[in-house]
Amino acid sequence: MRRRSGNAGDPAFLAWLAASEEHDRAWARAQAVWRRAAQELEDDPLAEALRASALAARSPVWPKVLAAASIAAVVLRGAAGGWRHWSGREQPQATQVAALPQFVTRVGERRAVTLPDGTRLDLDSDTRVDVALTARRAARS
Repeated sequence: MRRRSGNAGDPAFLAWLAASEEHDRAWARAQAVWRRAAQELEDDPLAEALRASALAARSPVWPKVLAAASIAAVVLRGAAGGWRHWSGREQPQATQVAALPQFVTRVGERRAVTLPDGTRLDLDSDTRVDVALTARRAARS
């Protein structure tokens, strides 16, 4: 009397089951225990209440999906904005229109400098400024 319901397609299970009649009897006892437990729990009001409570406690999936979609939208928007910002930047060394000298003040010295684009720099004591003008804007470091 071979009973193979449940794991009938599992080759390891079939090999174990075929190894001896004792395995077959053990499998039959295990199935009987599961059937009795299922029958006893089927009519148990406490088990039914627990089952209903567990089903009611499950949170719906859509809030999680909505949260994930919102996070993805924010990340994509940030990436698109960053790409637009950085791709529009010109590198001063590559598209430099005019190279200006380095402006330096010594300790205790102050100086005002006006650049060709109209930018005014007020240099305080012990300051160094490198300036490069590009076609789009002045870049200062």
